[in-house]
Amino acid sequence: MANKHINLKKNGVYKTTVEDDMTIHNITKHVKAAGTVEVKDGTYAVKSKFTVELKEYNIAVESRFAQNIASTIEINIDLNF
Repeated sequence: MANKHINLKKNGVYKTTVEDDMTIHNITKHVKAAGTVEVKDGTYAVKSKFTVELKEYNIAVESRFAQNIASTIEINIDLNF
């Protein structure tokens, strides 16, 4: 996460891009998504939400379950420090 417009000393919510490598099912891919950083009294909350296709990570759904299991999953990032 890098953004010149985030002032870590000033309270506020800042739009940014969150990116890193993500490993699911022993497959690692670089992921980049929109997110926010909230600065509040010296604490930070980083949030992002994005979707991932199961087939990109070699996750196969048996045909008998395919109707009940989504082919994409939503990933929610919520870091507080």
